[in-house]
Amino acid sequence: MATATRTRRAASGTIKVSVARLSEDIVEIRVKKGGTLKDALLALGFEEDQLKTTLEGVRVNGENKSLTSKLKQGDFITVSPRVQGGL
Repeated sequence: MATATRTRRAASGTIKVSVARLSEDIVEIRVKKGGTLKDALLALGFEEDQLKTTLEGVRVNGENKSLTSKLKQGDFITVSPRVQGGL
């Protein structure tokens, strides 16, 4: 299970990443060193069954990444809602 804290305190064995969600403040969370994008999304409260559809609107440092992509200290994750519809 992924864990994260919304604190600025240093924690050994963790890295700090920033997360921006549409219409919300940017937050900093901590994930374990070697943690993945999946770990971060679970720590943000996404459910396991939401991850595939959520991933379509997720970028790490402006790039598409897979759920198994390892995160690094200082990475910036953006989470946007999936755009649907059309004419």
